[in-house]
Amino acid sequence: MRNKKLVNYGIHTEESDWRIHVCVLARKVYAFPREAALPAVQRRALEGQDGHKQVFTPTIDGPIMTATGYAIPVTEIDPIYGITVPQGWLGHEFQQQARITIHKDMDTAIKGQKAERLVRNMWNHGYLNFLRPLSIQEVRSLGQQLSGIDLKIVMPSLQVKCDFRGGEGQNCTGNLFIQLSECNPFERH
Repeated sequence: MRNKKLVNYGIHTEESDWRIHVCVLARKVYAFPREAALPAVQRRALEGQDGHKQVFTPTIDGPIMTATGYAIPVTEIDPIYGITVPQGWLGHEFQQQARITIHKDMDTAIKGQKAERLVRNMWNHGYLNFLRPLSIQEVRSLGQQLSGIDLKIVMPSLQVKCDFRGGEGQNCTGNLFIQLSECNPFERH
């Protein structure tokens, strides 16, 4: 383990345009512009840590705090899109017949990779069609124009988070965990 200290890293430091939280138990994906969650985070910071959460990861040397952030109710983020994951695409128990299974005890990096795969699948099948291009730019390079490119579409960048119990539904928190700092002791990304 190399890194055992929290670093200032979260929604307030990232450069993504949109946040997508894969909420496994809710079987929903919540998507929102990154800036849409900042007012709720700032309100909590001004109120003095209301709803502040700490996340710990077990290690041989004992638990290490690996993240801090706020549990923000889904209803406090505006705009937000809650998209139900199609039946059979996402499971949370290994015996379930699903394209992607994310179990609560999986390594954080594995859960993140599977969440990203689910978002890619949902994009490819048109479930995230509310994501629109940021801009359409005219190509001025003669070389590119001669190769058949006249316009370039700039799509938004996405930060995908696996928020296992997040979102609204049975056995869910009703919140999204909005991270403010993290420690990655095993350097898994």
